Amino acid sequence: MHKMIWLGAVSAIALGVATGADAQTAANGGSVSTVDELIVTAQKREERLVDVPAAVTALQGDALQEIGAKTLADYAALVPGLQFASQGGGVGQQLVLRGLATGVQTDSALVGEIIDGIPVGSSSTYALGGASALDSSLWDVDRVEVLRGPQGTLYGASGMSGLISFIYNKPDLRSFGGALEAEAAATEHGEATYVVRGLVNVPIVEDQLALRVTAFGDREGGYLDDPTRGEKDINRRTSEGVRGNLLWRPNDRFEASLIGIYQLNRREASDAAAYLATTQKPVRGSLDQLHSLLDPAKFVYDLAALNMSYDFGPVTLTSTSSYQYLKNDRITYFTDTTTAPLFTSPGFLALVGVAGPPATNVLFNFRNHTSKLTEELKVTSNGDGPLQYVAGFYTAHEKSDGNSLFIGTDAGGTPLANMNPGVDAGIPSVYKEYAGYAQASYTWDRLTVTGGLRYTSIDQTFQQTLAGPYRAGLLALRILGTTGKISGTQHETNYLVNARFALTPRSNLYARVADGFRPGGPNVVVVGLPASFKADRLTDYEAGYKGAFLDGRLQFDANVFYIKWDDIQLRASVNGITGETNGGAASSRGAEAQTTFRPIPGLTLGGNIAYAKAKLDEDVPSVGGEAGDPLPLSAKWSGAVFGSYVFPLSGEWSGFVGGTARANSARNVSFPNAAAKGLPNYRLPSYVLADVRAGVQNDRYTATVFINNIGDSRAQISALATDVAVTGAGQVALARPRTVGVRLDAVF
Repeated sequence: MHKMIWLGAVSAIALGVATGADAQTAANGGSVSTVDELIVTAQKREERLVDVPAAVTALQGDALQEIGAKTLADYAALVPGLQFASQGGGVGQQLVLRGLATGVQTDSALVGEIIDGIPVGSSSTYALGGASALDSSLWDVDRVEVLRGPQGTLYGASGMSGLISFIYNKPDLRSFGGALEAEAAATEHGEATYVVRGLVNVPIVEDQLALRVTAFGDREGGYLDDPTRGEKDINRRTSEGVRGNLLWRPNDRFEASLIGIYQLNRREASDAAAYLATTQKPVRGSLDQLHSLLDPAKFVYDLAALNMSYDFGPVTLTSTSSYQYLKNDRITYFTDTTTAPLFTSPGFLALVGVAGPPATNVLFNFRNHTSKLTEELKVTSNGDGPLQYVAGFYTAHEKSDGNSLFIGTDAGGTPLANMNPGVDAGIPSVYKEYAGYAQASYTWDRLTVTGGLRYTSIDQTFQQTLAGPYRAGLLALRILGTTGKISGTQHETNYLVNARFALTPRSNLYARVADGFRPGGPNVVVVGLPASFKADRLTDYEAGYKGAFLDGRLQFDANVFYIKWDDIQLRASVNGITGETNGGAASSRGAEAQTTFRPIPGLTLGGNIAYAKAKLDEDVPSVGGEAGDPLPLSAKWSGAVFGSYVFPLSGEWSGFVGGTARANSARNVSFPNAAAKGLPNYRLPSYVLADVRAGVQNDRYTATVFINNIGDSRAQISALATDVAVTGAGQVALARPRTVGVRLDAVF
């Protein structure tokens, strides 16, 4: 009951400030598109959102721009059951749906991402795809679709617990135009933030060929201080990127798009402050990071893709080819962990045969370069007949070169000659995936039944190398090992069965059973860990309702689900070295609901709420997990509310007010009793965050004043608990303090 009261308080706060979702499209009090008209492509074909027999949230670009959404964190709160854990700066990021997670450093992703139908990010465990979610820019986006629950049939290993699909605006073949946006903001206790965005659309051959280019630069000021080093506002970060789309449509049947994306995220330090594990209170100041060294990071993403489609009449044939390059380079401070004595203790140095001097600090530097080629060929039925289908073939070839460097430094952070690096553990790998899939539906009057099947074959080659002055000692003591090239193949079959019953043309009941998986593979060579780990699998049983009322002005959908997770993949630690292991079983059961209501022209209200009880069903001794333990990062309750009011001012000008409020209940970073296994826990407390905004606009110009985190909350978003066992403190990532800013938009 107290949880419902807590979320009710959040709703009251947000409704009181009249939050925003469609202010720009409802200018001057005009009408907006009814919610049941929204077309989505969640099932690789165009459908009304209300007709998709699955839990899908679609966030339109106009609404995202109006609330100033730039990052994953900005829109995650608007999706039921979606959590976003990040250490800041576009790196160390993890997506969690329906409470399904195993910690803040999951190696392979549970939630997939696609951009304009192209799978992005790594599918391999060895590239740490689970902690490298792409924070794709939301500038000039048409919509973002979030599919909750396994998407194995259509998307394979990329969608075990769900999928986020970014659909960007296509070039306009007729009109030259563009847009500019500039933003400046001041953060309490920190530095200023500046954002510049722009786009231009150029028809090259009218009605046939056009180019659309967008670019952005984002410089976010820091707000954390490090009194140990005597520095202020250390967690500055920058993001920059460019996206181009060349569209050729010579006739009504053929279309080709050449897409290029470049994005760079860089941080000078993480968003982590030092908080006591026992009280969740700061060790010193609430915005103090008590490190002897900074922990910078950089993430680079490049994509080149070619989409081609031809409409043959009964069917459309589509080919999607892509090349991606990802570079992940980040440093973590490890002085107080179990790994540190290997570098800081003269006794340990003598044991492993390394000459002094010992280190004062230890840094862990993870570097990974991944290149990925993908090709998908699919055929989709056309028309509105009772039989609809999509079938295709998909292949991916991924090569990763990863290195884990342990570097010993002096008190000032300068690497010592005998430990630069002390250990260089390499894990070069090759991942090849081949899959064929088919999904078909048939409609009898008001009943539609869908079935789908996907067969996947995965070939992997893995090698572990070891270099540095510690190599001989670590091998002799059997702490780490090396391998030649190890190859393996696995085969997986995914299925989907769902049924939809149309109560009215604007409301449906549905039931769904679907599964998804993550690949297994060879393990890092660490004594005490298994030589390999198995694929894990989710099976989702779900039922829901979707409906639109009052001529489409009110939309509501809700669902209940039960998810069974078998052979759960987990990170295990032995002597401070982590690798993979499999547990027994886990589960998540819960309910989700979301609604949007437009009672009068210009006014939009809405919200969502999610409950998920995600837990271990069996003991997992290797990570200190016990049956009944909640899964790490799983929030039992989460919710958000939003709305907007647009009103006429004078002539072509209108005004608007809005805001958002979101909340999460408490979450664990690890399992409660995992400290004995080198995986100490930190419990993140519940939080409420609220933003407000107001402004004026006409058809060409918009001026917005906003206040984010209006209550200046120290919301704890994520944490690393590596130092808890020794210092009693975790490295806790905090929400940005109260930020006041102005944003100016112009279209031409």
